[in-house]
Amino acid sequence: MSETTHTPGPWTVREYPHLAHPFTQSLYEIEFGGEGELICDTVYERSDANLIASAPDMLAALKEARIELHWLSNCSPAAEKIATQCDAAIANAEGGAK
Repeated sequence: MSETTHTPGPWTVREYPHLAHPFTQSLYEIEFGGEGELICDTVYERSDANLIASAPDMLAALKEARIELHWLSNCSPAAEKIATQCDAAIANAEGGAK
């Protein structure tokens, strides 16, 4: 796998209430670095914003899980299958998926 090339975390969600439509919907931005630099702007759903903001942590956890799963795959076909799925997800996150 390649070295980290994405903007390192933590990424945080900032809410802008009622900018999309007064009194009904908020907009969200994903920030990094604590100074308002943006990863992503104009996210309409809080759940989507939370998912995007958690991406660096999830990728790091997936890489750690993959190491253990590859080790366990010698004993378990299920672990081997999940390790392969982890490899594919990591490659996709790092832009290596075809």
